[in-house]
Amino acid sequence: GGFDAFADEEWEREVKKDLEKKKKALEQTASGPRSLSPQEKEELNQQTQRREELSRVICGDFPRTLAAIRSLCESDIEIGNACLPVFGTAVVGTVVSSCSAMMLPDLQNDAFDTLATLASCVYEIEETHAHTLARALAISFQSNVETTKTGDEDSDNKKVL
Repeated sequence: GGFDAFADEEWEREVKKDLEKKKKALEQTASGPRSLSPQEKEELNQQTQRREELSRVICGDFPRTLAAIRSLCESDIEIGNACLPVFGTAVVGTVVSSCSAMMLPDLQNDAFDTLATLASCVYEIEETHAHTLARALAISFQSNVETTKTGDEDSDNKKVL
C-alpha cells in the first residue's frame, strides 16, 4: 500500500501544479493585452510613418505626376511630342508594373490614360487610334516583362525595354 500512496501523492502534486499553471495563464489572458515595450512602440511608430509616406506617394504624388504628364501632353502637340522620349518608358513601365500598388483600379486607369495621352502625341498616329496603340503597347511590354523575368520569382529584376 505504501508505494500506491506515494504514487497517488506524486500524481496529486502534478495535478495541482498543472492547475496553478492554467490558472496563471488564464489570469494573464483575462487581464487584457499586454502593453508594448518602448522598443516595440518605437518600431510601431516607424512602421506607421513608413505606411503614411507610402500612402502619400501612392495616393497623392503619383497620381499628380501622371496628371501633370497628361496636362503637358494635352497643352500642345509639339510639347506632347517632345514628352514622348522623356516619359514614354516610365509610363509604359508603370502600366505593365506588377507592383501591388498598381492593382488599385484608379492607379491602373490613370497610368493607362497617361499612356494613351502620350500615344496621341505621336505625329504619325491619328489621335483616334491612341487608345488602341496604348493597349497594344501595354500588351507588348507586358509579354516582354513576363518573358525576361529572372529565375528568382521574388526578384524585381525585370527588363521593360
